[in-house]
Amino acid sequence: METPRTALVADDDDASRRVVTRALQDRGWTVLEASDGRAAMALVNTQKLDLAVLDWMMPYADGLEVATYLREHQPGVPVLLLTSMDEDHDVANAYADGVDLHLGKPATPETLTLFVDRLMARKD
Repeated sequence: METPRTALVADDDDASRRVVTRALQDRGWTVLEASDGRAAMALVNTQKLDLAVLDWMMPYADGLEVATYLREHQPGVPVLLLTSMDEDHDVANAYADGVDLHLGKPATPETLTLFVDRLMARKD
């Protein structure tokens, strides 16, 4: 039996975090939730992750800061950035900071899981 994969879902918006969490759990993922960047980084320190789904704009540390921290502490973990920021220079900065994929908000559970499948296929 395959060991469940673990995802970090960090978003300060409770409703958005629940949608992402539910979509991943429905696909068999174990989900660790954080409502701000500081809590997300604490989970990076204590849990082995297979995926991070991060909101860009969060209190204490934004998604890009969490992505950078994750890269330093758990290299190779794919990062999906969820955000309403979609200006070309914003997206380019996100990719430069180590984000693997960028998905605009709001994202449907179907689109989210397609992006997650794409990220995990790259990793495997």
